[in-house]
This record gives sequence, C-alpha cells and structure tokens, in this order.
Amino acid sequence: MCGGHEAEGRESMVGSQAGARQQLSTPERGSRGRPFDTRVRADLLHATRELLVEVGYDRLTIEAVAKRCGAGKAAVYRRWAGKPDLVMAAAFDRLPELLTPDTGDLRSDLLEAGRVCVGDEGRSQVVMSIVLAAGRHHPNVQEMALDLLDLRVEKVFVAVLTRGRARGAVAAGVDIGILSEIVPVIAFHRAAVFGEAMDDVQLTRIVDSVLLPAVLR
Repeated sequence: MCGGHEAEGRESMVGSQAGARQQLSTPERGSRGRPFDTRVRADLLHATRELLVEVGYDRLTIEAVAKRCGAGKAAVYRRWAGKPDLVMAAAFDRLPELLTPDTGDLRSDLLEAGRVCVGDEGRSQVVMSIVLAAGRHHPNVQEMALDLLDLRVEKVFVAVLTRGRARGAVAAGVDIGILSEIVPVIAFHRAAVFGEAMDDVQLTRIVDSVLLPAVLR
C-alpha cells in the first residue's frame, strides 16, 4: 500500500451527506490547483463500473481499478478518499443531475423524470443495484448511495408531483414521498433480482398504470 493511505479493505467516506454531494460536483484539481486529466478520471470510473459488475463491491480493490487503467493507485487517491468515494462517483457518473421537467403535462413530466433511470441501456441500473446491495453490509455506503439517489432521482419526482398538486393535477392527500420512490425502486429491483434493466416501454407502463392512477384518485 502507498504510505499514509488506509488499507483498501477499510471503509472510507466523505463524512457527511454534503460531502457526498461535493464529491460528485467539485471539479478535481491537483495540489497546485491545476485540473487533473479528465480522461484519466473517466477511465478510472469506467474501470470501476466494469469491476463492480464482474466481482462485486467487496472484491473490488483500488489496485485492480488502477491496474485496469494502466495507472498507479496514487491516480485514484489523488481524486477520491477511498473505495466508497470512488464507487459512488462511478455509480452516479452515469446518472445525470436532471432539471425538473416542465412540459405543462404531468404525464410527460413523469416520463422525463423517469428517464434518468433508463439511460445508457440500463448499465447504471445494474451498477446501482450492486452498490445498494453492498449497502446492506456497509452502512456508510448505503447512506451515501441513498443520499445521492435522492439527490439525482427522487427529488425530481417530488418536485414534479408537488408542482402537479399546486396545479390541481395531483389529488390532495396523495403521499408524494412514497410515489416518488416507485420508479427508482422498480428499476433497481429489476436489475438486482432479474438482471434486467428497465426500458422506456416499462417506464411508460409504470407511469400509466401505477403513478397516474395513484395521483388522480
């Protein structure tokens, strides 16, 4: 191991939910303030996603990620504090932060909100399902993953449904919090249990058969 770094098997995290957000949004810079090579970052994140699928969270190591990219472990530690931070960045790198859609139509807005889970042919769903499964045994990983999932996905559904209620399109008394979890939960459940990604056809079925009937009751 590199001197001064924690052993790869030990858990490391940003330390708070605010830190987890910053880990994804703060531009990376070297010790002299110069940006790191973005290609190296992209390669490291891609290798992390590949290894998560191949060996799972517990068997993934910083050394294996660096080796796959032809880099040293220092290239990882300059960018992330440890394995949990690296994995979070890799998992959420493919889940873009989505501005709350406002097409003027509740159904269209719900579909647009859900497409953040459907992009990149479902690879993000598979990776996220692995991370969420690992969270059962690693509470810090679970905390970071759920916080970032809320930041990237669920908050958009909450915003769409809350605005829909203000416009009279969502019935009073509807549990917006529960309904906002339906699409991401189904998406990651399908990936974890069946190894199948939710596609746009399935997303449309969920919106039309589950969400819209629930909000219009």
